[in-house]
Amino acid sequence: MKMFNVRLYILAGLFIAALSFDSLPQPSTFRFSLIDHSLVSISGTTNIKKFNCISNELFPERQAVFYKSEFENFLSFEKASLNVSVSRLDCGNKEMNKDLTHILNGKQYPYIHIDLLNISWANKASVNKIPTCMKAIVRIIITNKAQLDSVFVNVTQQENQQLVVGGQLPLKLSDFGIKSPTAMLGMIKIRDRIFVKFDLIIHYSLSD
Repeated sequence: MKMFNVRLYILAGLFIAALSFDSLPQPSTFRFSLIDHSLVSISGTTNIKKFNCISNELFPERQAVFYKSEFENFLSFEKASLNVSVSRLDCGNKEMNKDLTHILNGKQYPYIHIDLLNISWANKASVNKIPTCMKAIVRIIITNKAQLDSVFVNVTQQENQQLVVGGQLPLKLSDFGIKSPTAMLGMIKIRDRIFVKFDLIIHYSLSD
């Protein structure tokens, strides 16, 4: 009798597991690209002045995957990444460009990697409100050190399958093992906190 009960529990457990598997969110593939006038920048301050370094590169089209959750206000992503070349950040003068590349160890780690993991919005009623504010969880990798962060982004739907996405992510250089660097015999010091800002125009299309 005990053996029968054990088998019954095992069968029941397998049945529940199968139902759970069938109810898992199904992936959807999409392609996206950043079109002209999209901007990614890094800004900060020294003990003397502010600086702002803008990426002037074009980002190729990429393919990514998203999953719809059982909750209508939540999406998770795979391969929704953006790789920013350190050497293509333009700070307005050659010396600052060189300093930034040195600070971020751009020769050994040529890219800043930003991976979108998931997004959510306040409530179901706000899903169809455009523009709307969303909370994104991202993984950012600098000098081969990764950190998870949350950032609020403003999203505006435009025509022709385009989204305008803007936000600003504060970071600390020390969190990535980067000491606040100095220049000119230590007279100028860059503050530990920097900001990664993005104003992106994204063209997207769902794959069949």
